[in-house]
Amino acid sequence: MPAVAYAEERSAPGRVSAVVGYFSGIDKPHDVCLPPVYEELMTEIYGRQNRKRALREGIAPLPEGGHTCLAHTYIAGAGVLRVSVFEAGRDAAEQVSALVRTYEEAGAEVFQVFLPLDKAYSGALTEALNGQGFFFGAVMHRWFDADGLLLQKLPRPTDYDGIHLYSDFAQRLLAFIIEDRRRVT
Repeated sequence: MPAVAYAEERSAPGRVSAVVGYFSGIDKPHDVCLPPVYEELMTEIYGRQNRKRALREGIAPLPEGGHTCLAHTYIAGAGVLRVSVFEAGRDAAEQVSALVRTYEEAGAEVFQVFLPLDKAYSGALTEALNGQGFFFGAVMHRWFDADGLLLQKLPRPTDYDGIHLYSDFAQRLLAFIIEDRRRVT
């Protein structure tokens, strides 16, 4: 969130990060295709939960003849562009890039892309977006009815020292995210 949201209480000198958790009341067992670049971390995340998932490798290429189907929402007050990719074709990265350019000009400061993890091409799609500077954000249970992967892009520097986390795993996750951001930029 932008600092202006906290102006009255004067509690934030800059954008504010948050760790968000949510509960899926009814689970749905399904296959999850892990992008190779995040396979180790995501295997640990799934291992910490009591969810019925069959973990597979997400190593198929993007479909040659497939058409990208996505939806986006721009939250102007927060400066956030959210893109959900429902199906991906070879043009997926190009479509996301066009949206990023459009909303950068409109003032977006945070770019989030949600990818379906029930698609065998999850790794190829992740790799294409990593190439644009998107890095790991979260595993989103049942985001698309099946699980999703949140990738994020932050054009401005982040004050990581201002993020306060309380568990060892959360601290390791932040360290992974920082390193992944460095890797893709």
